[in-house]
Amino acid sequence: MRIVCGKTSLKVGEHAILGNGDWRRSPLPPLRTFPPYRVVSQVPPSDGLWVGEGGISDVLPYTMVDDYHWSRTPSGFPSVTLENGHLQAVFLPTCGGRLWKLYDKDRGRDLFYENPAMRPSCLGICNAWAAGGGEFNFGVRGHDAYTLLPLFTDVLQDEDGTPVLRFYEFHRIRRLTFQRDIFLPEDSPFLFQRVRVVNPLEEANHFYYWANFAVRERQRQRIVVPADSTYVNYSLEDGVDSLTKAPLPVAGEFDVTIPMNHPIAEDNFFNLDSRERPYELCVEEDGTGVVLASTARLQGRKLFVWGMGNGGRHWQRHLLGPSGVTYVEIQAGICKTQAECMPMPPHAVWEWLEAYGGLSVTPQRIFGEWAEARQEARCRLDEALPQAFLEETLERTRRSFALRRGTRLFSGSGWGALENLRRRLAKEPALEEQLDFGEPQEEQAPWVSLLEGRGFPCPREDWLAPSYMVQEEFCQLLAQEEKSPRGRRNWLLLAHRGVQAFHEGDLPQAEKCFRRSLECQDSTLGHYGLACTLRRQGAQKECLEEAEKAVRRKPSCVSLVKEAFRIFREYGAWEPLLALYEGALPQEVQNVPMVRFLYAFAMAGKGEWRRAESIIQEEKVRELPDIREGETTFTEIYLLIRQKEAEENNRPFDPKKLPIPPEYDFRPSARR
Repeated sequence: MRIVCGKTSLKVGEHAILGNGDWRRSPLPPLRTFPPYRVVSQVPPSDGLWVGEGGISDVLPYTMVDDYHWSRTPSGFPSVTLENGHLQAVFLPTCGGRLWKLYDKDRGRDLFYENPAMRPSCLGICNAWAAGGGEFNFGVRGHDAYTLLPLFTDVLQDEDGTPVLRFYEFHRIRRLTFQRDIFLPEDSPFLFQRVRVVNPLEEANHFYYWANFAVRERQRQRIVVPADSTYVNYSLEDGVDSLTKAPLPVAGEFDVTIPMNHPIAEDNFFNLDSRERPYELCVEEDGTGVVLASTARLQGRKLFVWGMGNGGRHWQRHLLGPSGVTYVEIQAGICKTQAECMPMPPHAVWEWLEAYGGLSVTPQRIFGEWAEARQEARCRLDEALPQAFLEETLERTRRSFALRRGTRLFSGSGWGALENLRRRLAKEPALEEQLDFGEPQEEQAPWVSLLEGRGFPCPREDWLAPSYMVQEEFCQLLAQEEKSPRGRRNWLLLAHRGVQAFHEGDLPQAEKCFRRSLECQDSTLGHYGLACTLRRQGAQKECLEEAEKAVRRKPSCVSLVKEAFRIFREYGAWEPLLALYEGALPQEVQNVPMVRFLYAFAMAGKGEWRRAESIIQEEKVRELPDIREGETTFTEIYLLIRQKEAEENNRPFDPKKLPIPPEYDFRPSARR
């Protein structure tokens, strides 16, 4: 498909990227959760931040996207390109509607870093995430559940014929709709994104939004924002961050607006002056830069750096490949920091307009005194893109296309359709009329059956569910169905009741449900759910037994094997891990990098340190695509191997005095 209006065109096609889109979602509920996120805040209460508001205990009802691998072969990813005489913007509809490329024709350069490789890694709330370009995160803190999944993608036109690209979905945790309308007027050097979020509930909701953009890191580079202070955030330990307030531009020991000054991985959330227009400008030595501007609602701006330490440099190579390129992220959000979710009133509609484009400034002024840099950035931005134009465009486009339906290009999930069905049966208003969610799909079939009074399916075979549900209305329907004779004998229904109880934090009830499910039928889901519940209750021995039973029932399930092996490693239970790896797993599962890495851990733990060291030196294991952000297991296995070597040779061993080789150092908070 191709739409042309004057000098602007929209084209549907494919974009060549090294890698593949062959990643799969786990059939398991995410019960072995990561450490809860906690912020140690020293910010004065008078700053009015919503730190800690709207946190979640797990990502249910979403499941993990945790079965993927890297490829060095180019693939054609579905794409939609918007282009005029100034800019070329390439979006990936099946990868969360990500902005993969934004090329500035006037300056002959990419404004955001286009990663030549698609390398999913465990940085998202549902595991898989990829670096590069721009991404848009809705609902809950972190990289979005849809970050590498398809979004509904429509095309429509503005009143003058300008093509408009629309991405939208139904957020299952917050139960709200989000809509991104993107357009590029024919003579505009700026790409515009109009965002609309609607809370359809009768009660207040929590909302989070951050747009993140990768920019190539340069030796001489500066970030300019309308702020005199910043909230500095860095990791204290796994799952615990520190948030403090500091002046700009020098916060502590160095000028934090110069990305390469930072010794460790760090966030700077800039405390924008509410009296000034919100923007963030990233400028290079020659005075060329990229700017994120918006209407007033978007009051958050951030700089993220990986830092100059070995761990941060290693993460750069891990995410981008061996190109030697490094990057920083400039970001824009609804709150001041990413430690917050903002309360959203019942039936609230929030809208704003974002603009991305190149901007040329006077280098001497930008790299001079902070007040002078701010004045230069503001003057050049006002000349190129007046704030009044943004506010007027936001209002005009509400009337011209924001509430109109488009023509479908790509489909998203069936969860919005299921919610519309529930609302229709309950005689409640439908979700946003301009958003066509289509019909429920296979994943939603059990819940459609439940809604329509036909009961909940009870398969006879050992079956891993295609989806899970923790929405209150469906929990109530399952509870009612459980009271019926067929419900009391339905092993899958009882397992789902266990997942729901686990999500609510009622571990005794979750254990009861999983045990009742197993009494009705022996199943992988029952054993896995019970293992995770017992783990949370501290019942180590029985947890390990249940995890082993689950793997023996489904040794071909990569997601299950990885989750069970992580439980074994957590407890130092090397014997069952080795027995399962060597005696139960098919060859293709044995060769999965994370499975093989965890096997090496068990080998090291049992004293076979030479064998363990040879495994972690294998190329695919060294890459380890799904190592989690902040995880230090590579460092831990290296120290364990050296410890076992020292014990074998009767030598003293002090891990604090042992330098970590860069290839085993993933500690982003460690200085070089």
